[in-house]
Amino acid sequence: MADEESAQHAVCGVASGLLPVPRQLPPVLRDFTGRGEQLAMLDALLPTVENVVEGVTVAAVDGTGGCGKTSLVVHWAHRSQDRFPDGTLYANLRGYGPSQALGPSAVLAAFLHALGAPEAQIPVDVKPSGCLLR
Repeated sequence: MADEESAQHAVCGVASGLLPVPRQLPPVLRDFTGRGEQLAMLDALLPTVENVVEGVTVAAVDGTGGCGKTSLVVHWAHRSQDRFPDGTLYANLRGYGPSQALGPSAVLAAFLHALGAPEAQIPVDVKPSGCLLR
């Protein structure tokens, strides 16, 4: 319990002061074109003065390998970066590549590290890591 509390203090900045602001997006593609309808759909998920969103919004973009899902979302995320003042986290799950897919524990650990949690205080198991990230 003490280790989780220490990690929470590190992530929340209670003990160490200012938090880092992660900007983990891959580089934007300079030749990205089209996809206006899909970009508008993603834009519509963001809260506005007229459309107050409570809680967390999750969007899933699906399609076959190589159809441009990652390019679409990375382009949109760069375009919308100012709407995320606390930072942007990114994980390549390697779902369509030759490497082994990245598991939840590795993703959570990378996110917690990017948010300032010291390696020694990041839980190994998914459940406590997920709780700490929240």
